[in-house]
Amino acid sequence: MSKELNKVRKRFESRRREIKGNVAERERSAPMLMNRHEEAREEPDFYMEPTAYKSSAPPLKKGQDFFLIRAMVAVCIFLIIAI
Repeated sequence: MSKELNKVRKRFESRRREIKGNVAERERSAPMLMNRHEEAREEPDFYMEPTAYKSSAPPLKKGQDFFLIRAMVAVCIFLIIAI
């Protein structure tokens, strides 16, 4: 049993060394592909902070948003009945 275990252990170790060698070789052959996740964290040039955005629409008066919700519900009910 221990002979089989040693064989498996040796095979495992050799495979692990082979994989480590492949990874190191890939890192040397493609340096521009490494650390791309760090570039992805940078904000793009066109990003605009939410606080900098100002709507051109006038603010809603008190009760006006309730009217809009009622109008949308009425349109939905009408469409459901019409179809």
